[in-house]
Amino acid sequence: TSLNTAGLDLDPYVVQEGNVYRLTPYENLNKGISIDLEPTAKNLIDKADYSNLADPNVYFNYEDYYARMITPVRQSFNSLAEAYIGSGQPDKAEKVQLYAVEKLYMKHLEPSYTNLEAADMLSSLGREDLAKTLCSSVFDFYFEQLQATVAENNQLNRLDLFLAERSAEMLSRLGDTNYVARMDDLGAFRGAAR
Repeated sequence: TSLNTAGLDLDPYVVQEGNVYRLTPYENLNKGISIDLEPTAKNLIDKADYSNLADPNVYFNYEDYYARMITPVRQSFNSLAEAYIGSGQPDKAEKVQLYAVEKLYMKHLEPSYTNLEAADMLSSLGREDLAKTLCSSVFDFYFEQLQATVAENNQLNRLDLFLAERSAEMLSRLGDTNYVARMDDLGAFRGAAR
């Protein structure tokens, strides 16, 4: 399931089928990893069970679950939706993203860069409402982290800062400049605190 730990560049020789990769005896001449659309959709949607994610009482630690399980599943959905868009099937891409939003982006789950990727696609598919929801969850989560860091007069986490800034930019493009102003205020407060 993880190409990063193989120690070999297998990307040209694998086909993605959901959260797994099938090794092939031939080289893919296209840029990036090939996605077999129907098996990927079947594995991610029909065969998978995300019911534990819906329960806010189930504890998922960051290292074992968010970083290694939840975020990669979200990324697989984003890759599938992007592949559907690339193959001229935006209606299927939208269905994939709607399913992902319902099953993988509940309010009690920590947001990540995958929210922004999904939001970007949803916006391009005309679903600005969901794009705003996904972006604002990223902004709210990471902005709160940044505020706590500033209040403690510690150095800002670069990833937290990047995700807050990127989500604010996306929300501004979607018509809400309030988030960019809040980032500006945070910068001014941080400068005054030092």
